[in-house]
Amino acid sequence: MKTASFPDLLGYTRLGRTTAQIRDQIQTASQEAVSGLQSDLTKATNGDVGRAHLLQKAQSDIIQAQEVNSLSTARLDSMTRSITNSREALSNIDTRAVIALNSNASEGIAPIADEAEDKLRLIMGQFNVSLGERNLFSGDKTDTPTFASADVLLDDLRAIIGTATNADDAISAVNDYFDTAGGDFETRIYQGGDNFAPALPLGNGQTIQLGITGQHEAIKETLKGLAIMAVSQDSLATTDTDETNKLFQMGAQITGNGGSALISLESEIGVTSETLKSVSEKYESEKNALSIAFQNLFGRDQYEAAAELQQLQVQLEASYTITARLSSLSLTNFLR
Repeated sequence: MKTASFPDLLGYTRLGRTTAQIRDQIQTASQEAVSGLQSDLTKATNGDVGRAHLLQKAQSDIIQAQEVNSLSTARLDSMTRSITNSREALSNIDTRAVIALNSNASEGIAPIADEAEDKLRLIMGQFNVSLGERNLFSGDKTDTPTFASADVLLDDLRAIIGTATNADDAISAVNDYFDTAGGDFETRIYQGGDNFAPALPLGNGQTIQLGITGQHEAIKETLKGLAIMAVSQDSLATTDTDETNKLFQMGAQITGNGGSALISLESEIGVTSETLKSVSEKYESEKNALSIAFQNLFGRDQYEAAAELQQLQVQLEASYTITARLSSLSLTNFLR
């Protein structure tokens, strides 16, 4: 039977406590080596933990503001792509329409009229863009697509133009359709809300209003011109080629005006985009400054922590070795 003297038992107990302390120190050093921060903020701040919490909250607020800003940037980028894609889709169709008219060849006009219909469908689809569940050009009615089907618009214009016997009367009727407040375009084609979408949040309670919906003049002019070109050759209540070609030419001119307006709209959005970028850079600078301040106050040299961890592991192994030897002591071994 193994026996141990009272002093040996006390030494064994003390060694066990030391081993436990070393294990705790290893856990602390390991955490600090990975995080690069002191684990005991109370000790690091001499009891002024409030400073640490204020810095941590400031960092958290900046990160949250960056996330909000990123979401707004994503929405704005999607809107910009829709406008740019629509402008590029026009591909000078107004100029090519005039060239076809000047060639006095009706067979040159028909393909461009068909192309105008294709582009109308494409562009209306571009402005039905959504991000997540938010329709970006639908104003404050974000759960609804911006536009109805292009077929509704084309059928409406065929019916309207079909009652006119000359191009001027047809254009007057189409203008009423598109531009009258509460008129057919507003009620039958545009499906969004009457008011602008909520302002884009920049973070930290800041916002910026972007007043662009499917009823923006640049968008309406583009759709109006393309629709007129698309239906001009088969809708007038006359067989007078001069009148149908005049209507086609008016549609081309309106389309050109719409394309120019889209360029201006791109520039307008570009200003907002620069604002978002500037705010994002400001947040990044603030986050870096807060990170440096926090690191200076509560940072832990990771290489130093790793070296301490290695040293503690050696001590723990030695402690285990000594503990094992003490546990094997017996009176018989001692008498030998």
